[in-house]
Amino acid sequence: MTRTMRRVAVLFFTLALAASPAPRAAEDNAPTGDGTAKPAPKAATAAERRAAIAKLIEGLRSEQWAERTRAAKELEPYGAEALPQLAALKTEDDPELARSVATLTHKARMAAVGTLGGEVGESLERFAEMQWEERVAAVHRLAQKARAAAVPLLIGLLDGEKDEQVQQAILRNLKWLNIGADGVAALQKFHAHCPESLKGDVLYILAKFPTPESRALVREALKSQTPALCVQAMAAIRRMGDRESLPEIRRLARGGGAIDASVQSEALDTLTGLADDQAGPIYREILEKGGPEGIQTDALRGLAGLRDAQDAPLLRKILKDESRKELHAMAIWAMGALRDPTFVPELKAVLADPKNEARATALSALSSMLKPEDGALAAKLLDDEDVGLVRMAIEIVATLRYKDAAAKLKGMLATRERDIQLLAAEALAALGDPEGEGSLIRLADDAGDYVAGTAMARIGEWHIQKGLPRLREAAKKGDADALMALLAYNNDADAFRELASTQLREYLRNPNSAYAAAALARVYKERGLVQRATEPLEGILRRDPLARSVLSRLSSYYHELGAYNKSEAAFDRWGALLGADGDQATILNNRAWLYCTAFSKDFLRPKVALDMVERALAINPTSEHFIDTLGWSYFVCGQHENAIVELRRALALHNPANTHMVAWQRTRLARPLWASGKKDEALAEVRLALESAGEDDEVWFEAAGFYGYAGLRDECIHALHMAIELGWLQVEPIAMNPEFAALHKDPGFQYALRCATEKRAALERELDSIEEALRKALPASPEAPPDDGGDGEIFLED
Repeated sequence: MTRTMRRVAVLFFTLALAASPAPRAAEDNAPTGDGTAKPAPKAATAAERRAAIAKLIEGLRSEQWAERTRAAKELEPYGAEALPQLAALKTEDDPELARSVATLTHKARMAAVGTLGGEVGESLERFAEMQWEERVAAVHRLAQKARAAAVPLLIGLLDGEKDEQVQQAILRNLKWLNIGADGVAALQKFHAHCPESLKGDVLYILAKFPTPESRALVREALKSQTPALCVQAMAAIRRMGDRESLPEIRRLARGGGAIDASVQSEALDTLTGLADDQAGPIYREILEKGGPEGIQTDALRGLAGLRDAQDAPLLRKILKDESRKELHAMAIWAMGALRDPTFVPELKAVLADPKNEARATALSALSSMLKPEDGALAAKLLDDEDVGLVRMAIEIVATLRYKDAAAKLKGMLATRERDIQLLAAEALAALGDPEGEGSLIRLADDAGDYVAGTAMARIGEWHIQKGLPRLREAAKKGDADALMALLAYNNDADAFRELASTQLREYLRNPNSAYAAAALARVYKERGLVQRATEPLEGILRRDPLARSVLSRLSSYYHELGAYNKSEAAFDRWGALLGADGDQATILNNRAWLYCTAFSKDFLRPKVALDMVERALAINPTSEHFIDTLGWSYFVCGQHENAIVELRRALALHNPANTHMVAWQRTRLARPLWASGKKDEALAEVRLALESAGEDDEVWFEAAGFYGYAGLRDECIHALHMAIELGWLQVEPIAMNPEFAALHKDPGFQYALRCATEKRAALERELDSIEEALRKALPASPEAPPDDGGDGEIFLED
C-alpha cells in the first residue's frame, strides 16, 4: 500500500472515530488493535504515564497504518491526561496527524466532561454552542471545581478556541494552576500563533516554569516594538528573577529615543525589584535631569532601595524644589530608608506644617530616628484630624515610652473607634499604666470582632494574669480566640485539646480547604508539634502547588525542623510565585533568618543573610523583627558590637507589656554581650528574662541555649528541664543545636531529651485517638473545595 493510500485509509478511520459517540466516564478500557481491552496503566506513576503517552503520540507519526491505529486506540483511555501533550504537537504540516489529534482531543474532552458531572460537565458538553460570555463563565467554573484536574481540559479548550476573550479567560485561570511540563510545552506552541494581545499573558504563565525555551521567548518579547508586550515581558522577567536580562533592562530604563514612557517606568521598577546594584547612576541621572513625574517617582523608589548615603544631598535638593512638590512624599520616604539622623530637622519641619500632604510619610520616616525626648512631638499628633497620623503617633509614644502622653491615651479609650481604643490600651500597657491592661480585658469582653480577638491574643501573649478569668470564661463557650490565647499563655492542655478537636473536625470535613489546613497547622505549631503542622499544609500543596501562603508557612516550619533543603525549596517556590511586586521584605527577612540561624554549616550563610535583611530593611526600616535578624546576622558574622547595637534597638522597639518578646529578645542579646567580653551584662539580661518569663517555655529554652553557648553546664541543664516541664516539645532543636553539642553525652541532657521525646509521643498518641474517633463520626466524602481566592492564597495570621 502506498503512503497516499494509507493516508486515505486513515482519513476514513479518523472520520469514523469522530462520528462515534463519546465514551462514558465509567469506560476505563478501550479496545486495542487486536480487539481486546487495553486499560490505561492507572497504577503507574505520573512520570511513567507521561512517558507512555509520549511514546504513543510518537506512534501516531508512524509510517505503518496499523501502528498509528493501535497508538490512537491506546491513547483513548488516558483521556484528559493526554491533552497537554496532544496540544503541544506541531501538526501544521501533517493533515493526517492533525485529524487524529483532533479526534483524540474531542474524545478526551467528552470523557472528562462525564467525570465532572453537574453544571460544569453540562456546560462543557455544549461548550461550542455557547455565546462567548457563557464560555467564559464555564471556564471559571471548571477551574474552581476541578483545580489541577482542569489543566489539561483548559489547555485543550485554549488550543481549539477562536474567540480572543475566551482565550484570555482560559489564560487567566491557568495563571494560578500548576500546568506542569506538558502544559508548558503546549503553551509554548500556542504562543507561536496566538494573537499578540495574548502573548504577554502566556509569557507570565511560562515565567512560573522557566525552562530555557520559556526564557528565550520572554527575552525575545523584551525587544518588542509593542510597548504593552515589552512591559508584560518585564513582569515575566521579575517573576523568573532573570538577572541575565538586566543589561537590556538598564538600556530601557534610561529612556530616550523611541522608548515609550510605560516601558521606561516598567524597566525602572524591574531594576528595583531585582535589586540591581548597578542601577544607581541611572536613578541619579533621571532625578538630576528631571522629566515626567511618574518616571522620577520610579527612580526615587529605586534610589531608596540602594540606601546609599551619597544620595542625601540629592534628596534634600528635591525636597527644597517647590517645582517638584509632587515628588516630596517619595523623597521623604527615601530619607526614611536611609535612616540618616541629619534628616530629622527637615522631616520635623514637614510634620509641623498642617497643610503639607506628606506629613504621614514624614512621621513614618521619623519613627526610626526619633529619640525619647521627641515623645512630645508624637504626643501633639494625638489630637490631629488625620486618623492615620493618630494611629502612628500612638505607636510612637508607646515605643518612646513617653509617659506624659498617658492622659491623652486614656481619653482615647472613650472614643467610638474600637481600633483606636485597642491601640491606646496597648500603648498604656507599654507605659506601665494599669489602665492599659484593664482596657484590654474590657475590650476582650466585647466579643465578636477583630478588636476583641486581638485583645484576647494580647492577654495570652503578654501573660496578663488579671485577664485569665475572662479567657477561661470565653473558652468554656468554645471561643477560638480565647482558646488560642490560653494556649499561648501557658500551653493550657484543655484549651489545646478543644482547639485541636475543633480544627481537626473542620479539616477532616474538607481536607481540600486551605483555610482549614492552615488553622489546624497553626494550632499544632503553637503547641510545638511542628512536624504534625506540616502535614495538612503539604496536603494542600500537593493539590495546589502554587499556594503562596502555604509555602510561606512551610518554609518556616521546615526551618524549625532542621529540614533545610525543604525550607530552601519552599522559599524558592514562594519567591518565584510572589514576584518582585509582592511582599519582598518578609521573604527576604525570613530567608535571612534561615541563613543566620541554621544548625547546619551547609546552610549557615551569615554574609548572605546580612545582604538579604539589609534589603528587607530598605523596604521596612522600622520592623523590630527585621532589626533582630540584622543583629543576629552581625553576631554570626563575628561583628559583636554591631550585633549588640541592633539587638538593643530591637529590644527597645518591643512593647514592654509583651513580656514574652522582651524576655526572648534579652536572651538573644546576651550572646554577643558574652562574646564581646561583657559577661556580667549578658548574665544580667538572661536573669531579667527569666524573672519576667514565668511559665514561658520558649524563653526558658532560649536561656538554656545561651547557657550552653557560655559553657555553664548546670544552668543550661536546669533551664532545659524547666522548658520541658513547662511544655517545650520541639525535640529537633534540642538534638541539633550546636550550643548543646558539648552536653550530648551528659546524663542530665540525655534525660531532658528523653523526657521531651516521651511527652511529645504521648501527646501525638492522644491526637491520633482523637483523629480516629472523628474520622469514624464524620461522613466519608469530603465537601467540594471552597473558593480560596483563586491563587491558593489564604489569609490567616500565624
